[in-house]
Amino acid sequence: MMSTSVNPIKARIKKACHALIDAWWVFLLIIVYTILAHLFLGSSCVMASTTGFPCPGCGGTRAFLSLLHGDFLGSLKYHPLLIPAFAILSANFIFWLAIGRAPRWFRHVLPGLAIAIAVVSAVRLVLLFPHSDPMKYNNLAVLPRVVFWIRSLFSN
Repeated sequence: MMSTSVNPIKARIKKACHALIDAWWVFLLIIVYTILAHLFLGSSCVMASTTGFPCPGCGGTRAFLSLLHGDFLGSLKYHPLLIPAFAILSANFIFWLAIGRAPRWFRHVLPGLAIAIAVVSAVRLVLLFPHSDPMKYNNLAVLPRVVFWIRSLFSN
């Protein structure tokens, strides 16, 4: 009897794993870009290494690592929305495994979470940019280099 209730969950997990395996080349490209960006552009963040500006999720990795070490205040310092975002996305994943779809409340919470992340990012840019980690401007990024190169062509 228990095997019939577990089979749909196993099927969903298997389907999710197959979707990840099918998209392996996307992950491979992201990993290669991240490594090259870290080595040559001074940042492993795609947005920071491309534009020079920190992304809305900036500090998320540091916040997660602080959380793993039990430093909740440090986690909140690096990114105050990591814990609520993780809780919401985890609850959605559990519902998806259990009932096969996202819960109704998720459709309303996700846009609110996106707006909250944008607002927190804007506040952090105003208060911390470019003086404190992780909100520093990356002068080695692609866009600032291209702009500098174009300016140098027309300055003579």
